[in-house]
Amino acid sequence: MSSHTGDPAGPDIAPEADAVSDGPAPLDHSAFPHARQGRRAVGTIVWGFALLILIGVLDGILIWQGEREFALVAVAAEMVAAIVLAAVLIRDTRRYFGLLERRESSLNSLAAGLERRVAWRTRSLTELNHRFDAALRASGVTVFTQDRNLVYSWISKAAFGFATQAIIGRSDEELMPQRFRAPIKHLKREVMETGETARTELSVQEGEVERWYALTIEPQRGAEEQITGIIGGAVDITDRKEHETRIHLLMRELNHRSRNLLAVIQAIARQSAATAASSGEFLERFSARLQSLAESHDLLVRDSWRGSSMQEIVRSQLGHYSDLVGSQIELRGEPMRVRPDAAQHIGMALHELATNAAKYGALSTESGRVGIRWSVEPGEEAPRRCRLSWQEAGGPLVERPTRRGFGTVVIERTVAQALDGRVTLDYAPSGLSWLLEFPTTYLVPDGPAPASTQFANV
Repeated sequence: MSSHTGDPAGPDIAPEADAVSDGPAPLDHSAFPHARQGRRAVGTIVWGFALLILIGVLDGILIWQGEREFALVAVAAEMVAAIVLAAVLIRDTRRYFGLLERRESSLNSLAAGLERRVAWRTRSLTELNHRFDAALRASGVTVFTQDRNLVYSWISKAAFGFATQAIIGRSDEELMPQRFRAPIKHLKREVMETGETARTELSVQEGEVERWYALTIEPQRGAEEQITGIIGGAVDITDRKEHETRIHLLMRELNHRSRNLLAVIQAIARQSAATAASSGEFLERFSARLQSLAESHDLLVRDSWRGSSMQEIVRSQLGHYSDLVGSQIELRGEPMRVRPDAAQHIGMALHELATNAAKYGALSTESGRVGIRWSVEPGEEAPRRCRLSWQEAGGPLVERPTRRGFGTVVIERTVAQALDGRVTLDYAPSGLSWLLEFPTTYLVPDGPAPASTQFANV
């Protein structure tokens, strides 16, 4: 495309740009004979012929009367008049040929200017059409026109599951399903009757996909302002509608999870208060458990509540002891992602195990070791199950607790009930052993853990 859109003549006809920049070149009126010149020339010819006729009549009379000398003079005069008339005719003929040549040159110049203007207009119109098409493609707007019978006369791109050429010449009744046809047809008829712009949102079934459009319809008018049809613009808002649907679902889910979270916090507070010997001990335990819950929620929020990897859950619940991974703590497991509800309860159980190990178990001494492993056990006869184990060794001798506190309830009963699983807890003198088994339904389907979670002895 030419970038000289401001110069109508274009770069290839720059010398003549001034002649066509503001319209066609004006005619050179000096190249055309005036009416007075034409009348003068005709008068000269008429008078010349009249003089010749008069001299010829006079010559005939003189010859008839026998006046030969005067007849010879008349013949001579007639010859002189003929010569003068011929000279005048030659002069005027040359003049008129010159005027015609000038007129032809002016007309040729005007035709060349008009051709340049037409060529420039054609290029400009082509550029504008290309820009218009590019703008429509970039904006995602579909523009169309329909006549008074609601037959499509033009459309900017494919729509309704049909190609452009398949739409032109057809009506909505031929293109749209019955249940989508009536409201849009009524709206278009109303626009043609009232002459007012209308806007609406409608869904259209395109194959197996339902798409939403924001539709604007205006009356199309002819040269005398009569309504000849409609012109419309349709914007695909399917993504926006889906986003709004997701927001509504998230709001309902958020409300549900908030209620559950408040119930969990209330249970933690109640159980922590029941087993605490003082208000200071209650605040310490309650704050630590809330922090554990917050860590689990941070993971879930970061992954948009699609679940969390087991590695991230374990590391987040080790808290201050995560720097012991690789020395006193060994982690080993295959890629595994668990659902949000499972992640929350597993996190609470791991927090209680880590707190107990730091106070009374293997993490209370430098020689103690903790092994945390997870896997999915294959099952041929029984359904496959997930296994998460916590094994301590090298710490102080283990004794079975004399009372059941909140932590014991969480690692024995709460997590097992929440995950429809089974917990095996062994207070062996050499070290506490805890095993959780739960169904694979609590794993995220087709959601393998990121590569960073595929590790051993990390």
